[in-house]
Amino acid sequence: MTKIYRITRAFRGKMPSSTYIERELGMPGIKCEGLAGCCGATWSDAVARIATEPPPGTCNAYEFGACVPAEVFLKQAEKTRRALNLPRDYELRPGLNLGRLHIKCSSMKTLAMEWPALFGFIVREDLLDAIRRHGLSGFEESEVIVKRAANMLLKPIPKFTEILVTGKGGWAVTDPPLIIKPACPVCGWVEMEETAYSTLSLDESQWDGSDIFRFNHPFDGYIFVTQRWMDAIPESKFDGFRYETTDEMLLARSKV
Repeated sequence: MTKIYRITRAFRGKMPSSTYIERELGMPGIKCEGLAGCCGATWSDAVARIATEPPPGTCNAYEFGACVPAEVFLKQAEKTRRALNLPRDYELRPGLNLGRLHIKCSSMKTLAMEWPALFGFIVREDLLDAIRRHGLSGFEESEVIVKRAANMLLKPIPKFTEILVTGKGGWAVTDPPLIIKPACPVCGWVEMEETAYSTLSLDESQWDGSDIFRFNHPFDGYIFVTQRWMDAIPESKFDGFRYETTDEMLLARSKV
């Protein structure tokens, strides 16, 4: 059985810089009502995701967190796909922000990594070099735009890259087993029966073999790594990294 760990902490807020999405386009939340087959759910992922630079003026930006009927959301999603030349299977989820990731750098002393969103994290060049050198898989690299704070105008600035986690772990194996209801055919909402899990492991028949990956809902907000990643990127080598076992993760989750 492949042992997995969760990346649990990267000292967000203690990095001497600020991260933000320079949002040029955003998907609204959704009220799944008004169309045949709607589930009635109102929801939004409320996370940021890096995508191609949106052409100026091609799409209307919505207020973040606003929810619209399913019919309006689906029309906006189609308009967005056309404007950005995205494939039809590109998932434009409710609450998604599209735009480049920026860092406003205020110090040369920076941690090796920091979370900007659920989809990935920012890394310094030394950590990126180590990840590449060990041939680790399950991610894409995305350019981060670095801007100088006033006190850094005459100083060199470090280079940062975002690691977008693309590895897929499928559905987690849990005790008791996940009870998965069919996804809404209109908005894609997957309702899960709330329960406390005593174990969580990887179904290797669903896992794509990546060294860094995410499970499907309800554990899609966590980033997991294999022992191969752990051996290549030890905690003692890079600041900002902390790991926990799945047992430790479930114990902390049960206390929330």
